Amino acid sequence: MTQLREMETTLLAGVSTVPPDPLRSEERTLTRAYLVLAHAVLEEEVEQIFLNHFDSVRQLLATVDYAPLELLPFFAAVHEWNTAVQLPTYAKRNYMGYITSPKVSEYVSSEVRENHGLKADNVMGLAKLVGIEWTVIDDAPGVELTALTTLGVKRGAAGHTSLFSGRNQALAGQEYPVNVREWVENAAKTVIELERVVKSLSTEPAEAVVASKVGVMRQPSRRPKIRASRIAGFAKS
Repeated sequence: MTQLREMETTLLAGVSTVPPDPLRSEERTLTRAYLVLAHAVLEEEVEQIFLNHFDSVRQLLATVDYAPLELLPFFAAVHEWNTAVQLPTYAKRNYMGYITSPKVSEYVSSEVRENHGLKADNVMGLAKLVGIEWTVIDDAPGVELTALTTLGVKRGAAGHTSLFSGRNQALAGQEYPVNVREWVENAAKTVIELERVVKSLSTEPAEAVVASKVGVMRQPSRRPKIRASRIAGFAKS
């Protein structure tokens, strides 16, 4: 990620001490600054992934006749939002109108802004908010949630303890650039994979192109689907 590379060049270039020699105070300040700021960049990236999913699903459901079965949990999330944005009475209920309403959009955006962290629990809360089954993320190859939690723990230690107090055990002896880079790089790789997994849920598969003697034929995707206009009927009234 460009932002991370720029921050690394700006902040870590001035750190010359290598293990096991102790870092100078100014070097510890630079490595901690990089750790905290890199965490902020990745946290925003994760939040945007789920906001993009929310927007993409709403657009997809409004424009297709059939939607992937993986989107069924999205409608279950509607009833989570109901606690803050009241659903109309059953007789007047229109799920698509509710989902696309500005009030729902404002609510989901405000809930994402309330997120403060990058750990697995933070990701779980965001996934639940926008209606993604947790196993889709937790079981996905390349999505190493422990990497996000590790960076979150280290960032918390760096951001809430003084350089000079000596109380911080989570960073003791580990504030060298080589360690911080590893935490950030592992978390960044997971964020990239997370985006790929989440994006695939709201992407309408392209038609398969099949060669034949009479030319190129297009076959519809075999991905399991359900009629989008009827998904709401499965949601609890």
